[in-house]
Amino acid sequence: MKIGNPANYYVRVRARSWDEEPEQAALYEGMYSFDLNQLVRVSFVPAVTAPRPWSLDDVPTDISDFTTAQQARVHELLLTDYSVTPDDERAGTADQFDWPFEWTDPATRPRPTVFYVTADEFDRLSSDLEELSDVAGELHSFVRRSEVLEHEVVRFIERRILDSPLLTPDSANSIGR
Repeated sequence: MKIGNPANYYVRVRARSWDEEPEQAALYEGMYSFDLNQLVRVSFVPAVTAPRPWSLDDVPTDISDFTTAQQARVHELLLTDYSVTPDDERAGTADQFDWPFEWTDPATRPRPTVFYVTADEFDRLSSDLEELSDVAGELHSFVRRSEVLEHEVVRFIERRILDSPLLTPDSANSIGR
């Protein structure tokens, strides 16, 4: 079945701990991935207390060697195209980070983008993500945007990320925009 890139995109919401080995799953507690058309991922990452600037230099190279939730969180923020995390001081803003690996074409180099929200807003979004994961958490979810528009997290993603000038042209194309 060909999915294509419909503007009424497919939604998949999964707790990140579901996709990790049992001995590592607790490190991903509270993280969610929200996939649009299985091509654009938005990660929701609980607060990072590691000092800034964040760097992969402070994180083991192999994720199976992670020993703290902070390592998993920094890794997720620096390697996911779009992330959301609570930070009351930065709420309403966004930061872009340099891709930490070699890249052949600087024009197409990924720029992981972190959108900040208040802790209260993150708690509400997390609760909504948990609820949505019951509906759209299958590995091959066929839940459409139009079916879940009543969810705050869907409206948040559209308002803060999809309408952002930081959304890449490739991501916009992948979701029919």
